Amino acid sequence: MDQQEKIGILSDLIGFRTVGGDETQVANYLIKLFSDHGIKSQKVKYAENRDNLVVQIGNGQGPVLAFSGHQDVVAEGDLASWDSDPFKAKITDDRIYGRGTSDMKAGLAAMVIAIIELHENNQALNGTLRFMATIEEEVGELGSHQLLTEGYANDIDALITGEPTVVPTRELSDYFASGAARIDPDDLAQLTEKVKTDQTDSEQNFVFYAHKGWIMTTVTSYGKAAHSSMPGLGINAIDGIVKYYEEEKKFYAGLTATSPILGKTIYAPTVIKGGQQVNSIPDVATLQAKIRTIPEASNDWIIEQLQQIINRLNEDPKTNLKLEYDSKLPVLSDANSKLVQVIRKVTKDTIAEPLPAIPLAVSLGTDASELSQGNDHMQIAIIGPGNNTAHQANEYVTKKMYFEIIDTYEAVAREYLK
Repeated sequence: MDQQEKIGILSDLIGFRTVGGDETQVANYLIKLFSDHGIKSQKVKYAENRDNLVVQIGNGQGPVLAFSGHQDVVAEGDLASWDSDPFKAKITDDRIYGRGTSDMKAGLAAMVIAIIELHENNQALNGTLRFMATIEEEVGELGSHQLLTEGYANDIDALITGEPTVVPTRELSDYFASGAARIDPDDLAQLTEKVKTDQTDSEQNFVFYAHKGWIMTTVTSYGKAAHSSMPGLGINAIDGIVKYYEEEKKFYAGLTATSPILGKTIYAPTVIKGGQQVNSIPDVATLQAKIRTIPEASNDWIIEQLQQIINRLNEDPKTNLKLEYDSKLPVLSDANSKLVQVIRKVTKDTIAEPLPAIPLAVSLGTDASELSQGNDHMQIAIIGPGNNTAHQANEYVTKKMYFEIIDTYEAVAREYLK
């Protein structure tokens, strides 16, 4: 497959607006693409217009290596912030712009193309290479949860998720200072020294072997509506949310537990709502937060502590708070697993970068949280062509890294399943 065709596939995927739904557009496109190259696909239906996709190649007589990628993207946000249509690929000399290029339609396309090229080259694979395209990773990991419960992950020996793992070398200092990742001090020193001598505007790819879990919380405060000229006749729901918010902040600020691999818990309040119009006392207000979790301060323990805060505040007859949440566990694999070693070995040849695929533990979450449940022997690695423009306006992926990751996925499959 030539480079223009590879760009065309990614451009087509960008054109499907799969924001929190309609992933069947992508699934149907991939089914036809695989079929055109003699490969069978299986839809796994979640709901109307929401289909996961599973594809397998190989002789089935060895380990199972899985590629996983999600079909959904986050919303485009304010269109005025974009320099082009977010759902129409804009192609420049070495960049492809569009919503989902980085997170993670470039990774998805790279996996698809790698499988097609391995198949068309009649590559002997001593085992199974399984591809899973999931729905709704961005909020809830619903597709991966379904594939887990239906048995598609039970026999996986090694899993690669194609989420963005690239950082421009000029942004490395800010990246690590942000708390986004933890790196071995020796690796950081070596990388820093290498980048000093690198005068080009290059990129460094990493391989993530561990990541934090997460909790999404929604706390709702219920009050009593009234006219704003007579607030005493009502109960302002905003008051309850403010009280809770102050207590929540104190709780997270007081956490001292630290993971030697993942670092500390990260707390981010992200959405607050209250009231419908300026002349009415609001009867409902909500606060949402995303917490990145570590085993040392477990998801269940944090949820219990938050519920205790709410129970205490609800002792006030004018306060009525309710906690709702969703939760995913941290992923802890081995930085020296066979899978990570294979990735580091092949990237010496497949990716031109300062150092080959340095292992990192990171704060983000992936479908690996779901797919690894109940499978203690599964090796996990996250590597993809995307970068830290994920979820931003003018999101992009470089052509160079896109092509190199395609080569990387193929090389990993050949080496792991040889």
